[in-house]
Amino acid sequence: MNSYKTCLLLITMVFFVAACGTEEDIPSSSVRVLNLSAPENHTVALYQNQELVIQDVPLRVLTDYVDIAVASASDLELRASSAGQEESLFLNTGLTIGENYTLVAIDSIQQQNALLLTDTLSWADSLSYAFVRFVHVAASAPELAIIENTGDTLVEGIRFYESGGLSTSATPYLRLTADSSYQFAFHALADSSLLHTIEGANFEARTSTTLFLYTDTGGALNSLEVLQ
Repeated sequence: MNSYKTCLLLITMVFFVAACGTEEDIPSSSVRVLNLSAPENHTVALYQNQELVIQDVPLRVLTDYVDIAVASASDLELRASSAGQEESLFLNTGLTIGENYTLVAIDSIQQQNALLLTDTLSWADSLSYAFVRFVHVAASAPELAIIENTGDTLVEGIRFYESGGLSTSATPYLRLTADSSYQFAFHALADSSLLHTIEGANFEARTSTTLFLYTDTGGALNSLEVLQ
């Protein structure tokens, strides 16, 4: 009889734990927001199914990751706000479970826009290397070549992002020797004119970094380094 009661108690506990796990383990992805859209007088906000998730992100500010439930069909929307007016920059109907994303508000040639980047946060088996990618979101800048301090061409042909053109606007993660000092020169691909340089860049082993190329408020090419 005692064995029977013990068995019932164990079964009850198993069902209780399973039920708790079902409520807690909601499939999700992680999303953060970066505002690189040139107007300084507006902020951006992230909504899911019309509910506010991240609010009031000012220019050149990156938020922390937040978990976004993806168990059911849901709309993810990035909106820009200025003087009480809102404009939708991005609308996505689904994310991949377990992925990490950076959603970037940028300038388009004709209007504001946004792009969604999939982030790789770490590289466990790469003891001596860091991983760096470049993303071109500078509307007024031409197609670029990126030259290392060795004189070698690291990237040839990275273009300003427009909707549908992410494959030519963001490089894959490039493997670089960790804990070394790098200088990157950004040249116009058409005439080799120098538009921007980054000096003394240093990346830790096993880390991921994204270097965004954007147009500052004065119209010049600039860069922002973001550690994943």
